[in-house]
Order: sequence, then C-alpha cells, then structure tokens
Amino acid sequence: MSTTPSAPPRPGRLSTALGLPRLGGQRLLLAAVLVDSAGSGLAVPFLLLYLTRQDGMTAATAGALLTVAGVAALAAGPLSGPLMDRWGPRRLVQAAHVLRATAFLGYLTTGSRSAVPVLATLAALGDNLFWPANRAFLARRCRPDELLPWYGLERTLRNVGMAVGGLAAGFLAEFGPSGLRLVMAGNAVSYVLATVLIALLPTSTARPSAGPAPAVVRHRPPAPRPDRAYVTMMAANTLLVLVSAGLPVLVPLYVVRWLHQPSWVVGAVFALNTVLVTAGQTLVVRRLERRDCLRVLQWAAVVWSAAAVLF
Repeated sequence: MSTTPSAPPRPGRLSTALGLPRLGGQRLLLAAVLVDSAGSGLAVPFLLLYLTRQDGMTAATAGALLTVAGVAALAAGPLSGPLMDRWGPRRLVQAAHVLRATAFLGYLTTGSRSAVPVLATLAALGDNLFWPANRAFLARRCRPDELLPWYGLERTLRNVGMAVGGLAAGFLAEFGPSGLRLVMAGNAVSYVLATVLIALLPTSTARPSAGPAPAVVRHRPPAPRPDRAYVTMMAANTLLVLVSAGLPVLVPLYVVRWLHQPSWVVGAVFALNTVLVTAGQTLVVRRLERRDCLRVLQWAAVVWSAAAVLF
C-alpha cells in the first residue's frame, strides 16, 4: 500500500489574514528579538540623560562624543559583508551583541570621561554590524516564500519590545542615578541573554544543491559610474534616517531638561510612539503599497518637518 508524502502544514486562516508566517522552530529566535529590543528600549532614550547626569557632561559634549563615535564606526558597514562570508550571519549577530553588551557594561562601571568615546564606538560598531547580519540571519532561518511576513513580524516584535523597555526605563529613571545605572545594566543583560538564546537555536539545514555548478569564466566588471539620481536618493535617505534616529535620542533630553517633566513621561512618550508605529504600520503599508515610493518619502519628510516645528 503506497502513501503519498504529506504537504507541509499551511498557516491558519487567521495567521494568513494577519500576514503571519509559520513559526516552526523559531520561537527562541522571536524571544531573542523581544529581549534584545526591550534592552534597546531601556537604554536608547536615556543614554544622553545618563551621560549628562551620571558623568556630569553637558548635552553638547555628550552629543558630540556620540556623533564622533558613530562616524568612526561607519567602517563596520563595508566590513559586514566579508565578515558574514567568513563567520556567517549567526556568529556576526552574536558578535554584535557582545560588542554592545561590553559597551553598556563599560558605561555602568567606568566613571572616566575619556572612556566614553571608546565605549560609544564599540556600541556603534555593534549596531552597524548587527543590522546587515540580522537581515541575512533571518533570511536563512525562514522559508523563502515567507520572507516578507517574517520581516514584518520581526519588526512588530521589535517595536513591542522597545515599548516595554521604554516604559520600564521611565519608571527606573525616577530613582535618580541608581535607576539610570539599572537601565544601563538591563540593556547589557538583554544583549547577553539574546546571544545565549541565539546560541540555543538549532542549526538551519542547508537546501540540497542540484549538482556541481559548471565552471564560469569570471570577467572583471567595469568600474561603477556614479549615478546622479542614486547619489541624490542616498543623500536624502541619509537625512531622513538622521531625523528618525534623532527622535529617541533628543526628545528625552528635551522633555526632562527643557520641559522639566519627570522621567516616567519619557518612557510613556517613547512607548506611545512605538505603539502607534506598530499598530499603524500594516495599515499604512497596505494603503501606500501602490503609490509612488518617491512621493511617499517626500510626504514623510514634510510630516517630520511639521513635527519638528511643533516641537
């Protein structure tokens, strides 16, 4: 009696309607995403406050040091590709977590101003290595036909984790310097725990090859010529990223130092922003998916400009 092989399980109707992928054996991965992002939600909105309160820096000095560290860490971008080829995205994600955990443990234990640029550079290196490796790592862990749902689920979980971390940080910061130290410690612990969870993931099985590939004569490609439209787009994108990155860094300092609000307000504002992004993301994407991307980016810039004027 012959039997036909069973088809892979299909996601339920509710999962399909919500755009969710098959979770399979990736629950540890989702847990790592939540833990990592909750730690980021703890520390990102309060790093400038920590440096100005704990280390006694002015806001201008702390901001300048973080900026210089970010520029110095830009070298990690071109290095991420060769490092992924050598180590694989999984190990590179773990290495990025270790770098960031080391940096925030350093913030916690050192009181030297001269150490801040080094620690900030370590954290920025970890950030710049993490994001390319994380995308490649996620692509290897999921089915090829479910890549976009996995990206959407991962982004949603990151927003949820950051909202929870932001609320917790706002509560802890009310206890003064000791509370801010707990915020830094919590972020470092989150990176360590995320590294352990990723290490516990089963190794993904490689897809079988159809056979040895035929020999191909490789020719050196012509040197790329700069394209004016592409360069313009990259310059505009850099400005948009600068604005979006400034929200979690500058608004907390603005709320506490200039509006004289308690620290818990920072956590509440940050959590509200994250919840609004999470709740509206799929609706906005569905509404705009057939519109011209350039026009959407232009309107995004207009909205951000209006928000800056209102602030």
